[in-house]
Amino acid sequence: MKKLYLIRHAKSDWSGFGESDFERGLNSRGKKDAAKISKKLFAERPIPELIVSSTALRARLTAEIFTENLRLNKNEILFFDQLYHAPAAIIFQTIASLSDNFNHIALVCHNPGITEFANQLVSGVHLDNMPTTGVFAVEAATATWATFEDAEKKFLFFLRPEKN
Repeated sequence: MKKLYLIRHAKSDWSGFGESDFERGLNSRGKKDAAKISKKLFAERPIPELIVSSTALRARLTAEIFTENLRLNKNEILFFDQLYHAPAAIIFQTIASLSDNFNHIALVCHNPGITEFANQLVSGVHLDNMPTTGVFAVEAATATWATFEDAEKKFLFFLRPEKN
């Protein structure tokens, strides 16, 4: 069995005039939400063995906050350029490339791809929009990440910062 925690990056900071989209950081609410959700999320659940993230600054910072609150080493974050605004197909490809040594993985990326991806995982479970710092979790009946896309999946939970 493989568990995947999908995490949309925390709320980004739009105050930097002239900053590229890729280099936008987190605003104060984003930092607070990421800390709150990361602590709540894994208080009673298995901690991910690996965090996979987009290389965009807001995703990197979100992954680092989760890593810090979960007491993981920052070396336990893998960064992938292709996850920046990736469509579902690229997210599936990235997951398929991951080591089978890890059974619980958290993946931090962006909308609209993360919503599109989540909506392809479990029949009958649909999100209109994955909110910032939202977490969507599934368990797949597979021993390998390479077969994750076609494996039967079970919806586990969906968390949003404003509801928790």
